[in-house]
Amino acid sequence: MWIGSARGIALIVVLWGVTLLAVVAASFTTTTRTETKLARNLLDNAKARALADAGAQRAVLALLNPQSDGMEDLLPAGEGNWWLDGVPRRFRFGDGEVWVSVQDEGGKIDLNRAPDDLLRGLFRSVGLDEDKANALVDAIADFRDADDLRRLNGAEDDDYRAAGLPWGAKDRPFEAVEELERVFGMTPRLYRAVASFLTVHSARGKIDLMSAPREVLLAVPGVDAGEVDALLAARAAIEGPIGREPLPLLTGARGYFSMSGRRVFTVRAEAHTESGAVFVREAVVRLTRDPAKPFRFLAWRQGRSTMIAEDDEAQ
Repeated sequence: MWIGSARGIALIVVLWGVTLLAVVAASFTTTTRTETKLARNLLDNAKARALADAGAQRAVLALLNPQSDGMEDLLPAGEGNWWLDGVPRRFRFGDGEVWVSVQDEGGKIDLNRAPDDLLRGLFRSVGLDEDKANALVDAIADFRDADDLRRLNGAEDDDYRAAGLPWGAKDRPFEAVEELERVFGMTPRLYRAVASFLTVHSARGKIDLMSAPREVLLAVPGVDAGEVDALLAARAAIEGPIGREPLPLLTGARGYFSMSGRRVFTVRAEAHTESGAVFVREAVVRLTRDPAKPFRFLAWRQGRSTMIAEDDEAQ
């Protein structure tokens, strides 16, 4: 009797041991698969990052020497001067593809120098009514000016405190477009809509016809959308050196335009690998006149995929 019981206990112990080993083995397999997947994801992300960085550096090389061999990939025959107007173009690079755009900062609206009409026109173009656009323009002016005198529709320190904000007006010029998020009345949604059309690097109150995006051109008071589209079509068809070809005029808007100095650019490279990894590199680069150091990065940051952003908005 005792022998039979002992055998039963031994069998149970063996079964429990086998079960435990099976659980350990399954756990080990799952962990191994997870670690392998994580390692693969890290490798894919590293590839995407390297592709994006290579695309950004290639664009800088093209800016330094537009006649270099590298320009052939970035500026295909018949594509005109697309590479200064912020329009992305796709090309193969390594084992993935990269969407590269280069935007001359002179084609944007300068937060420190632009006349109120340009800023107001930009805000109106993204859906703000006249009263809200006027209030935001005044708040921007109050944020950057040195005095504490409140504009008619603006905001000074007392207004920020009354709204429960832990900051007030900066009372100095904008040093980065991101500071616009701190301006009284600015919302995250509005900021996302206008940020890519604003700059602090052009140091001019006017915009460059040869590189201004459509949204910036439409912000100019009194312009006609049909004339803007005709100008963009003519600009895209230009071959050869920038600025030597005549462009269609925008009726009544001459006082808002001047040629850019072509010194500061925003470069954006969005890389996609064959496995689906995505990385976006955004950089602001200033071209110098120093042969020993011909350019300087003013910003070098990770950006957000426009494709992902479009999907999010669609949902």
